[in-house]
Order: sequence, then structure tokens, then C-alpha cells
Amino acid sequence: MDDMWPLTPVQADGLACVVCGEEFLTSRSQHVPVGRSETGSQVFACQEHCYATVQDARAFAQATRSASGAASSREAVAGGDSQFWRLLRDLRALGGTEALLTVADDLGSIRDLLKLTIRHASTAADRARWILGNIQPAEPPESEPGDTE
Repeated sequence: MDDMWPLTPVQADGLACVVCGEEFLTSRSQHVPVGRSETGSQVFACQEHCYATVQDARAFAQATRSASGAASSREAVAGGDSQFWRLLRDLRALGGTEALLTVADDLGSIRDLLKLTIRHASTAADRARWILGNIQPAEPPESEPGDTE
């Protein structure tokens, strides 16, 4: 998939969405081809709610390549098995945790989900800081709220 993000075996075989993991053999969702896995299999995304995510990721990868002059987005964010791909996994876990929090109804489950959120949010923030620190900016950084010059 053009080095987008790591895929599960089912996703890499083209049997599940590369974004949400929904298995196409057990669902009725429409899906569209979005590339090929490292095994050469054609891979797919849910047309209605995940295809836009793939397009956004491709646009980000292209912009990163252009800004850095790197051959691929992996190289642009500091290496093949970089923190960038781990960051995507942490963000995916946060999305799943959000979905579970919306339906959790007992305090024990809510407490456990909030602990999971803290762990992944903290890790994602650390990874994002590391990535930002290792990417050469194409233009001067914008000041953040609270910065004084």
C-alpha cells in the first residue's frame, strides 16, 4: 500500500479494510481498491467511511516526500520502522477506546478504558514530539499559543 501503515494478515490479503479492519466476508459494506500489500495482494478500504482516510494519508505522504526530498514517506519521517508507524497504531487504539467509552455502562470498564486512553495518549504525544523533532521543517515553524517572542 505504498508504505502507508502496517497491515494485519487479513488486511494484507485484501479480506479486510486497511483502515478499520472490517472483514468483507462478514459485512455488506462497499469497498474500493486502494493499493497492493507487500505480498502483492490487492487491498481495500470501506468506501463510505474509510476511503477518505486513505486519501488523506496519501496526500500527507506526498507532501512529506515533496518537502523532504525523500524517496518515501517512511524515509521522510526517520526510517522504515519509525515512530511514525507506531504513532498511527496509538491513534488507532485511541479511536477504538473512544468507541468503547461511548457504550460502556459500568464504572470498572470506564475506569479501565480511561487508563488505556491515558497510556496511549501519552505515548502518542511522545512519539509525535519525537517525529516533529526529527523532521526538517520546509518553512519556519508557527508560534504556538502561549509562546512569547
